[in-house]
Amino acid sequence: MKLYLASYLETHNFGEGRIINIANGDKPDHVECDLVFPHLIPSKEITIKYRDESLKDYKKAGPAFVKSFKEELELFVKDVEDACKEDKKNPQEILPFKENDTLASWERKHFNNYRGYVAECLEKLGYEVVLN
Repeated sequence: MKLYLASYLETHNFGEGRIINIANGDKPDHVECDLVFPHLIPSKEITIKYRDESLKDYKKAGPAFVKSFKEELELFVKDVEDACKEDKKNPQEILPFKENDTLASWERKHFNNYRGYVAECLEKLGYEVVLN
């Protein structure tokens, strides 16, 4: 199953399916989201910690954010894999994604963003990912 990861600001990179929010905060008025998937959104705790730490030492704040977010994603993958074993299903049968859905966040393609980590997570679960 193919999923797209893209920026709200670059809708030309969206797939033809639904739009699923994976960003904290408000969404743009020009994009209608069909679903919010909080498991792939950095938690408020690590987002707040990143904001606060970046004011003190931005060189340490980024790596700390990445480490914490990767840990959250690893727990999500483990939970999905455990549920799959228990229910004797694959991730595509358990998770709400459909072919050509787009998981959207704010940052543009060539700026720092966390979609690459989300892509790795989804690939571990057997999805084909188009990362923009």
